[in-house]
Amino acid sequence: MTDGSQQGDMKELEAAINFFYDKFKNKETNHFELLGLAKTATHKEIEAAYKRYSEEFSIERIALIADPDIRRKGDFLINRGKMAYETLIDYKKRAEYEKRGFRDVSPDEKDEDDEERAKLIYKKAKSLKAMKEYAKAARVMEEAIK
Repeated sequence: MTDGSQQGDMKELEAAINFFYDKFKNKETNHFELLGLAKTATHKEIEAAYKRYSEEFSIERIALIADPDIRRKGDFLINRGKMAYETLIDYKKRAEYEKRGFRDVSPDEKDEDDEERAKLIYKKAKSLKAMKEYAKAARVMEEAIK
């Protein structure tokens, strides 16, 4: 491959990274779209699509990009592609994903759920302490901390 075609290939990769990254950040795409699949895709189609995706956005190719911002976006897409594959290939995860309207639970939502759960457990521990059930309160507090 000549230097000119390598540079052209890198420019195409950078453009693809920016395109998909922007679509994800604007919540305009889902796992199926990211991997180029129909929502009725079979396991075999998912595996083939992920293979193509992981070749296009491989760690080796991303590492060759000079711009650190685009490399960071490329790393993000590698992780999103892996997440998309793991979600779509697992029947239970895929069903849950489809039930949520093709939307992942964001890390922020998970943190909020964990925080709310910890608050509820804390209240339970506080009630047990008020009832002088110290051993039970201590066990419940350990659960809240986890």
